[in-house]
Amino acid sequence: MGIKVLGPDVNESFYKFAVNKNGEIRVGLGAIKGVGEGAVEAIVNERQESGNYISIFELTKRIDLRAANKRAFESLANSGAFDSFGYLRASYFVVENEMTFLEKAIKYGAKHQQNENSSQV
Repeated sequence: MGIKVLGPDVNESFYKFAVNKNGEIRVGLGAIKGVGEGAVEAIVNERQESGNYISIFELTKRIDLRAANKRAFESLANSGAFDSFGYLRASYFVVENEMTFLEKAIKYGAKHQQNENSSQV
């Protein structure tokens, strides 16, 4: 039928498969093994409220990390949902100082949210 089917993307996908503004089918984030409905809702709701994500660090700062755990982030990275950020998929799993890049991003987001929620800010 000549319809283009694109992979998942945190800046465009919803829970289920959907058609984007260019008439292409975008794979839903819910189709990714290891990514639950709560994680997808957190990503999509925040994106609709505040606009697209520009980096993995901004994503971890903005969404509720209780809904999206490390396993969900690993599954999203493996599926290519973060490809729009410009990093190679393998770079999320590079170990430096006993932590992967993805773990550092999650830790950064958690620390930012903790500081924002504390009375010290």
